[in-house]
Amino acid sequence: MSDRSWPCRGLVVGTAALAALACGVIGTSGSPVARAASTESGARTIEVGFDPYGVAVDSAAGTVWVVNHGDSTVSELSAVTGKIIRTIKVGFQPMYAAIDAATRSVWVTNSLSQTVSIISERSGRVTSTVQVGGGTTFGIGIDPTLGAAWVTTNASPAGVVSEVSPHAIVARASVGDTPEGIAVDPALGEVWVADDLAGTVSEFSESSPATVQTIQVGDYPIGVAADPSSSTVWVTNYGDGTVSEISEFLDRALATIPVGLGPDGITIDARRDWVWVANFASNTVSAISESSGQVVCTFPAGPDPASVAVDTRTGAAYVTNPTADTVTVLQPGAPRIAVPPRLDVRPGHRVHVPILAAGFPVPALAEQGSLPRGLRFLVARGGRAAITGIPWARDRPGRYLIRLEATSGLGRAVQRLTITVR
Repeated sequence: MSDRSWPCRGLVVGTAALAALACGVIGTSGSPVARAASTESGARTIEVGFDPYGVAVDSAAGTVWVVNHGDSTVSELSAVTGKIIRTIKVGFQPMYAAIDAATRSVWVTNSLSQTVSIISERSGRVTSTVQVGGGTTFGIGIDPTLGAAWVTTNASPAGVVSEVSPHAIVARASVGDTPEGIAVDPALGEVWVADDLAGTVSEFSESSPATVQTIQVGDYPIGVAADPSSSTVWVTNYGDGTVSEISEFLDRALATIPVGLGPDGITIDARRDWVWVANFASNTVSAISESSGQVVCTFPAGPDPASVAVDTRTGAAYVTNPTADTVTVLQPGAPRIAVPPRLDVRPGHRVHVPILAAGFPVPALAEQGSLPRGLRFLVARGGRAAITGIPWARDRPGRYLIRLEATSGLGRAVQRLTITVR
């Protein structure tokens, strides 16, 4: 397995970051810079703090929470405007965040402080800091039915998963040596933990954390997401560029799905039947259909995408770019074609009709049917094409029926064009 180009585990932070250890609100900013994430419509970027890594979305509240690993803060964004509402100090070098929608709170793991900060969404302030200890604190998963979180820690001689209440450690479970990503299925009361160096996922019941079983997955598993509606767990395998689908009832991998290079963060939009995967080394995000187990779309996602979270109301995905200090917002859109339904041409006179396919990801354009002699269908980049040329002067008057198609993983748009030679 190749190392990540961004050393998220070993950043050296200066005195400015050290000063951010105290918990509270730093300040507010209403006008972050928004830039195009690519030449494609449907993607934009928002500048946040230093080295953003984890991200979580509260769809009901319309807020996005970005964990800035490098400056030990959390940025709260408006999902409507994309603007920063406020910036909140947490512990030293935070990594991941999870939302407890029942209590309107955000739970953040602070890797080098070995703590969990709990932020009130209403006040934007840290209401509790729980000491986890035992090693570097990484992943976090919430069980809203218990009002508690499970947190992974790289401890010695073995990894530990701790159940954390708002004020204390409730329970601990021993797992593999290097636990990182974690997910909780509150419907079944099960916890799933990725052990990256072992190439396994550990699973245990919340009611009996001492009984742990392991399931073999791919090379260097990192991210984990659970879908209670389908009783499946999805794991990113950073080392071999795949995602493993696990059945919670069978306790085994059902499928291995190729995605991009270095898949890292993962999240599920059960409303749209999609699994979103951030491919750190490909600068893309893959969208997998849960039903088919196939990648339906691949989106450009800015440099070194690390974590991804989705707004289930709008279907927008928020992707952290640690090396750019930004969040890329991806808004999928179905294909559309912009072209007049009828075109009149005259023999011997030049014709140039631009055709635009809209949608995100950008659809591929194709043409079916016979064009008048002298005209050609030319496809350019970015969903653009044109019918261009000079109809033959000797052509007789007549009508030509053309079918234009714009296709992406989100479907197909069809536009019929009638070309009449006068």
